[in-house]
Amino acid sequence: MNVQEQEEQDFNRMSPYEFEERAVQQEGHLNPSRKWLLTDYDTFVPNPFWNGTVTPDPWAEDEGDDLLPREVLTELTAYLGEWED
Repeated sequence: MNVQEQEEQDFNRMSPYEFEERAVQQEGHLNPSRKWLLTDYDTFVPNPFWNGTVTPDPWAEDEGDDLLPREVLTELTAYLGEWED
């Protein structure tokens, strides 16, 4: 088998949604203390590795409100602060 055939066999084809799911798994594993993770699609998803108490979707209590819930805003500010350092 030549190098090209080996590369084609090793290449993992996946949809953008499968890629996003794997990215959430990786980000959750690296940051188990975060309750919610922000995806590339600008949506919050629950962290599968978070072991705290189960809470509803951060948007559930603020339906119709254009403001971010305080908890999400705090976590987002902390998350963005890590990138500035």
